[in-house]
Amino acid sequence: MKNFAFVNARSLEEAVGHLAALGPQAYVVAGATNVMVDIRDGKRNDKTLVNIRGIDALRGIRMEGALVWVGALTTIAEIGASELIKGHAPALYMAAQVFADPTTRNSATIGGNLIKASAGGDTLPPLMVMEADVHVKSARGERALPICDIFTGLGKTRVEPDELVTHFTFAPQPHTAFMKMGQRKSMAISVCTAAAYATVDGEGRVTDCRIALGAVASTPVRASAAEKALLGIKVDDEGAYEAMYGAVQGDINPRPHSVRASVEYRRQIVPVLVKRAVRRAALGDCGPRVQP
Repeated sequence: MKNFAFVNARSLEEAVGHLAALGPQAYVVAGATNVMVDIRDGKRNDKTLVNIRGIDALRGIRMEGALVWVGALTTIAEIGASELIKGHAPALYMAAQVFADPTTRNSATIGGNLIKASAGGDTLPPLMVMEADVHVKSARGERALPICDIFTGLGKTRVEPDELVTHFTFAPQPHTAFMKMGQRKSMAISVCTAAAYATVDGEGRVTDCRIALGAVASTPVRASAAEKALLGIKVDDEGAYEAMYGAVQGDINPRPHSVRASVEYRRQIVPVLVKRAVRRAALGDCGPRVQP
């Protein structure tokens, strides 16, 4: 680490003021679970660290009208302990249960997980199937970005250097679920993940669904081909998923030479995770799952 400065933002107004003045030289610090690793590895030299950890306005989980509101500084542990999230956003609740380890969950924030923009960020596919909006603020004003359109590449988003993520909003989605494939049950970095939203009719046929996948491309992705293939199938019919198994291959583009899993393995396991996530979403089963 070299040539670093540090400023402590005590309010939202101070934070956006620092970002306006510093522009690309600013590096926001909150939970710091990723920040400190990047600094240690020399990836973030010659920056000014803008500490926002003490801004209470960026924390919390609540209902605002018909929408769920989650502050950007809300920790993964707080999400995993929230009855509101468990009832209204089961996929996000499930992702929080299997996110790293308890120490990391107590520090890592949902806003930081978004800005890191890792292809395997556990909270990102759940937010995508819930079609969450990401709210950002700068000295120029405020805007909301649909999360499904926010990722532009590995580690990159449409959030501008002078913008601060303040909170997320989404409609309650009780019929959602999340599945994660990891190399082990504890501290598992995602080999691949699948989040699903699914509703069924009285005969158990899928009437609406959304699928989002992690760690199978350079960014988290919506699986539109798989979504179309799932419409109308009976969730308890094993043979009904065959078309989805082929369709989802067009939704993913696993990176070669990964140290965690081969392209071939990811292509085989993704449709299995999708099927399990769809079934659990339809059934309302929101217990944690990591498939070792």
